[in-house]
Amino acid sequence: ETFPAVDPSSCSTAGNVSVTIFGGPFLSSLQPGNLFCKFGRISVPGLFVSSSQIQCNTPPHAAGSYPLEITQNGQDYTQSRYSFRFYHECTIHSIYPVTGPAIMGGTIVRIL
Repeated sequence: ETFPAVDPSSCSTAGNVSVTIFGGPFLSSLQPGNLFCKFGRISVPGLFVSSSQIQCNTPPHAAGSYPLEITQNGQDYTQSRYSFRFYHECTIHSIYPVTGPAIMGGTIVRIL
């Protein structure tokens, strides 16, 4: 099996994002517990959608790019080395000033 497209191809380090993997052929006759996606070294259960699509929820993961691989027999993973990226979410600590002119605009705002 091959997968030329993944949507989305990145998510935050918090994980829990549904990822659709396009390609195949993926088998509908799999025994329960045999379809997995592996993000780096972390495996998660997969869901058969069609012969050309499967879905997996991303696990929480450290930031960086990691290979995404799949198995349909619970043991032998693909060797595609498709790169999936986990990123840190931006956090806003403060905004200054917190108000400005409603009509004119043009106020420079600092975001920390």
